[in-house]
Amino acid sequence: MIKPPIPKYAAVPGDGEEATFSGEGDTPDLAIANFFDGEFDNYCDCCCHVGESIRLTVWEISRPEDSDWPAEEVNSRWKWVLNGFVEERMISHTVYVS
Repeated sequence: MIKPPIPKYAAVPGDGEEATFSGEGDTPDLAIANFFDGEFDNYCDCCCHVGESIRLTVWEISRPEDSDWPAEEVNSRWKWVLNGFVEERMISHTVYVS
């Protein structure tokens, strides 16, 4: 069975211990842009305050079965896992009012 493609990178807040909020893309910059276009507001509503700095990390991703993750640590619903650290960026949560 042919599996649908997965993105190559994921941008997640924090150190990669959880990927509850993420942006995915075929380049690191696209993953970051997709995080801002998608999950950033949800993450800020849940986990940070205006003016706080947020550590955003970018990771290479792979299918769980293609990674070196122990099988007992992989949730069967996961389509991908964080596999290799790429870069880190510090961003600030700012609210724009028009």
